[in-house]
Amino acid sequence: MSAIASKHKTQITKEIVNSLRDVFDDMSRSAKLSSELLDANISDSFSNMVSATIDDPIGKSFEAYSTMKDVLLDMFNNLVIKYLSQNSDSIREVYKLNSNNNVLHYSILLDGDNKKVLLHFLNEYNKTAYSKQFPIYFQDIPLEIEGEFRKELKSNKNLVKVL
Repeated sequence: MSAIASKHKTQITKEIVNSLRDVFDDMSRSAKLSSELLDANISDSFSNMVSATIDDPIGKSFEAYSTMKDVLLDMFNNLVIKYLSQNSDSIREVYKLNSNNNVLHYSILLDGDNKKVLLHFLNEYNKTAYSKQFPIYFQDIPLEIEGEFRKELKSNKNLVKVL
């Protein structure tokens, strides 16, 4: 692995670790507050969620999975946008296809033939354990069909400009 690839991997790792730290810090603060409120026989949303999990552990496990899935998708989306914005000299515009599945799909108008920027990210991401469960796709929109793509943008409300 080159020094640049290693530095990029370290940066992505740090961003993921920081995002997870923030989630756990928020959860820890909520748990502490709920514990103090329960000492005074007061329930809040966090303690109600814990109580509901005791009553229906399977159903609440699926809800928790769905919530974590959404958090991870949002985190990966933010990583993609940050990476692409750091390489904005190679990219003119980025559109995200909003969908209800675990796939992150981006349509990208490159500035010239700069596919290396996209391939580098995808190659690194596809080495992670998350790539199978949360696939990321980059669709390079060639200059020759940009006009057709722009027509598609007008009719497809699921394509949202992100960069």
